Formats: sequence, C-alpha cells, structure tokens
Amino acid sequence: MKNYEIAKILHEIAIYEDIKGEKFKPRAYEKAALYLGSLNEDLEKIYKKGGNNALTKLPGIGKSIAQKLVEIISTGKSQYYEKLKREIPVDLTTLTSIEGIGPKTVKVLYEELGITNIIF
Repeated sequence: MKNYEIAKILHEIAIYEDIKGEKFKPRAYEKAALYLGSLNEDLEKIYKKGGNNALTKLPGIGKSIAQKLVEIISTGKSQYYEKLKREIPVDLTTLTSIEGIGPKTVKVLYEELGITNIIF
C-alpha cells in the first residue's frame, strides 16, 4: 500500500474522530496523515527495516498510530477504520470534496439532517 493511501485512511480516521467529538485524536491522526503524505521513503520499507520502533521514531507517530500502521501495512486494512465507517456511515470522500465542507459540517449534516452522501 502506498503512503498516500495510508495517509488517506488516517485522514478519514481524523474526520470520524472529530465527528465523534474527540478532542485530541483528530489532530494526532491528521498530523500523522500529513507527515505520511509528504514522506518520500516508502512506509512499508521503513517498517521492514526497523519494525514498530522505526515507525514510532517518525514525527507525529505514537504507539497507537504505529500499531494501526503495522496493521494497514500487513493486511491492507484497519479494523479500527472499518469500525468507524460502520458506526458513522458517511461518504467522507464525497462530502469533504465539496468546497467549504469540513468535519464539523459533515457532523451537522449527519447528526441533525441524516445526510450521509450527496446522492438524493
């Protein structure tokens, strides 16, 4: 899996955490996603060279996020991400691609209006 694909998963986890009302997790996931998106070296290669310890040495990657990265690298999926998608069935990619719609607006659209996508 490419760095940008992993970064996209972390970015969406950040949005889901924001929708859930978490205070600090969204920023941590977003920071990790931004770093991984700009990383020139392949994350999988970093992991294969140094394991979990190498991941936690990267800026913005703590133990919890490193564990999720290991799972994504190993399986191509994140159970945590899949769980969040089931809990909050919102088409984040489509909704956040609309200019002016961010996590807080998505939260309002979902919780107050029941909107999960732009298809009517």
